[in-house]
Amino acid sequence: MKRTFKFISMVLPIIISIIALVISFLSYQTSKQSYDYGVNKDMMIYTPAIKENVDSLNILFFLNNENSELQGISITFPNDITDSPLLLNSKPVELSTFYLETMARNYLSKFVKVRDSTELFGTFAIPVMMDYSAIVYGFPQQLRENRLLVFNFNLYDDITNVTFTNSFLKGRCGYPLKMHYFYTGPFSSPLRSKIKSQDQKDVQELLMNQLEELRNSFNSNKM
Repeated sequence: MKRTFKFISMVLPIIISIIALVISFLSYQTSKQSYDYGVNKDMMIYTPAIKENVDSLNILFFLNNENSELQGISITFPNDITDSPLLLNSKPVELSTFYLETMARNYLSKFVKVRDSTELFGTFAIPVMMDYSAIVYGFPQQLRENRLLVFNFNLYDDITNVTFTNSFLKGRCGYPLKMHYFYTGPFSSPLRSKIKSQDQKDVQELLMNQLEELRNSFNSNKM
């Protein structure tokens, strides 16, 4: 009995110390992730935004701050449009309007059917997330914006005309999109991988919800 009590009295403080150490470590991780997220969110106030020039063939992207230089853009679409991000890494940073119009035409044809002797025309939009790299006052930054790609359309008989007009800023977003807390430790994947994976899910959920709202609004107006 004495041996048992002696063993417990020796082991129990060690167990309590280990538990306290684990709790302290998890608390540190949570605080650090929260701090990093807050810093990234605050930085958006002082960062440049995307602007564009549109002609009949191309969309030229640039920044609204003369002390900033756009390096490249990665455009994420809702999975209903395409599950492959579009990378624009060459300079000047531009995109063919034909590419977007073809994508929009294919999407529109999935849920809009024109009856005989009926003509439809109007506008519709596709939500995207634009992650872009920039040199701001000589320092590199990774930024992102949630935007709407806006199109005019005209449907009659078997003809579908779709024309890109402009993109509209819905909001500036941080990385990651939402705050999550992750456990990292032995036998666990790196924190950066967990954040990236969850962020992709959050972005896709946001875009799909926005796309559904836009589609419902479109169908309501069409009726």
